[in-house]
Amino acid sequence: MAKSSLGQDSDSTAAVAVLKRAVELDAESRYQQALVCYQEGIDMLLQVLKGTKDSNKKCILRTRISNYMDRAENIKKYLDQEKEDGKYHKQIKIEENATGFSYESLFKEYLHETVTEGLGSVQQSSGLEEIKQSLESHGVLLEVNYSSSIHDREIRHKYAV
Repeated sequence: MAKSSLGQDSDSTAAVAVLKRAVELDAESRYQQALVCYQEGIDMLLQVLKGTKDSNKKCILRTRISNYMDRAENIKKYLDQEKEDGKYHKQIKIEENATGFSYESLFKEYLHETVTEGLGSVQQSSGLEEIKQSLESHGVLLEVNYSSSIHDREIRHKYAV
């Protein structure tokens, strides 16, 4: 079995690899991904700690776990503040012809009980017509064209609820 800097087997080697990745992502300001790696790495180190008999190694592991936990908590606080300030965005890439990406599954974390139903096409059309007339009164011509072949959408949600 491979030995890591912690003197353990492949479990600690895997933990070290995950935590190195966390530090790299952290340095690149990819905080969401870094947080996931920190959490996984910490869990792995906790398992290594449980299997460690040497008290010196246990002390080293506890210190490292504590340091990584502090950093993960700081990142979590930062991300929560970014979300609250409306600065955080999440991009989900959906491959062509992929399934299982309903609006509910994509936006469930941002919606709450006050959102009940979207506008129907008639309401949307009348809303666009109202905007068109308002713009015409200011000398602006709005032309709305509908295409049945366009299905790509980018939906931006400024505030997480």
